[in-house]
Amino acid sequence: MVGLELDELAKAWIEDCVVNHRPCPKPEEAELPARLIDVGNSTDNNGDLRLITTAKESKGRWIALSYCWGQTNNYRTTTRTLEDHLSHIPFNDLPLTIQDTIRVTRSLSIRYLWVDALCIIQDSDEDWQAEAEQMMNVYRNAYVVIAANQGKDVTSGMFIDRNPLESRPCEMRFRSRDGKQLIRWRWIHPPRIPWSVRVKKAHLQTRGWTLQETNLSTRVIYYDEGGLCWQCREGIRQERVPACLVTANDPLVPRRIFDAYAEDPMNIFTLWSGLVEASHLGLWHTN
Repeated sequence: MVGLELDELAKAWIEDCVVNHRPCPKPEEAELPARLIDVGNSTDNNGDLRLITTAKESKGRWIALSYCWGQTNNYRTTTRTLEDHLSHIPFNDLPLTIQDTIRVTRSLSIRYLWVDALCIIQDSDEDWQAEAEQMMNVYRNAYVVIAANQGKDVTSGMFIDRNPLESRPCEMRFRSRDGKQLIRWRWIHPPRIPWSVRVKKAHLQTRGWTLQETNLSTRVIYYDEGGLCWQCREGIRQERVPACLVTANDPLVPRRIFDAYAEDPMNIFTLWSGLVEASHLGLWHTN
């Protein structure tokens, strides 16, 4: 799919979740984080941006970004750049992953975006302490979380070149023996790795921060090399079969331990064990 088609698919998934999914909390306006990026109302990719400081207890909607910094994220809010960012953030100066997220945020008609590098004063221990304590609420109450699943750093971007035969089937037209025109959809090059396995092994899922981000978020849209993917508390969807909602198993570290319907004690124990044993994230060290 191309950009506009992906935007419409994301909107359809969000709408279906909001209207029809009982386990997923409705996206009520929540108390805004201390700072947000105001992406404006424009769909112009180069439109004005600025950092805003929100009024205490003000409410609204925002999108949060889950991504890997890497070693090259030099565009940050610091005590020196804070005033400049409150006035203006040049779109073209931003790393590609953040640019792409701004495009998606605008396409979803959401005005505010939360990105840690810009919304936390990076050289202030005091601000880091205050905002780290609120990060749970940032992701839990976000309208939707955008996950740059394959990018190894903030310059990788979210829109990765891919083989179109791996993300959508081909239409095949032929006639039956009795002369009827038939249409069938077939995968010419089906994905070799199931989506659930690929998401687990994606670079984003090797980072410790994402354990919190994906477990707490109600709705996540993954921008993955194999296609657009969706996960909410009801189930998962993927671009190649967009209408199919798979509810059998969570593909990531189970988030269902936080859900109201996880009432069976043994089920909760199993989920908690999986959460604690997330050693692949490199959370533990021997010293």
